[in-house]
Amino acid sequence: MEDRARKKEQIFNAAFDEFLANGYMNARMSGIAARVGLAKATLYEYFESKERLFDELLQTKVVGPYLSFEKRLDKNTSCAARIRCFMRMEMDFFTDIMRERSMPLNLLLLLNAELASNEMIKSVARNIISSKFRVLCGLLDEGIGRGEFREGDTATMAACMIGAFNLFTLRTCKTVSFDIPVRFPESDESEDLFFEILFNGINASAESADARPLNSNTPPRTF
Repeated sequence: MEDRARKKEQIFNAAFDEFLANGYMNARMSGIAARVGLAKATLYEYFESKERLFDELLQTKVVGPYLSFEKRLDKNTSCAARIRCFMRMEMDFFTDIMRERSMPLNLLLLLNAELASNEMIKSVARNIISSKFRVLCGLLDEGIGRGEFREGDTATMAACMIGAFNLFTLRTCKTVSFDIPVRFPESDESEDLFFEILFNGINASAESADARPLNSNTPPRTF
């Protein structure tokens, strides 16, 4: 059983290389088998088709890990702290994507025009986006009820947070180059500033002593 699991992991890595080199439409099971050193017939003992292999690759490497984030949140912390923790887990996930050759599949394929109409990709995108909205809206609702956040439409709040965070993540993971004459703060300094602005806004009244650290249980004053 252990050998089979290890072999499937090797197949996933080989499949990623094949999809990356040839695109999904032109990738062949024979090419994947050759990359992993298997006979084509043996590969079909693990996966009945290229579509099935691709789907399981997405579920294993993308959907499963992403949907586990919510379970890892500490319910004893503030809603603001849990939102930051959730977004930090997502940022780490995408940072790993850029480092590990077996992991870039979600970002790479979700942006690939060739697969823009692929139903499996659409399903993965829907699962990830709906999960993120559900988690953030739930935390915002809870935070409003606890007096942490001001009242407002949580779907709009979540959309604004997601839009800002997606761009921040892309910049942090260095997947987007900003050709402007500005030096961005680095690492933790940049992240702290981002979350301070995300929760407290850019009004002058939110600065200095009135801006609360987000890792405390003291509620942020406003968005």
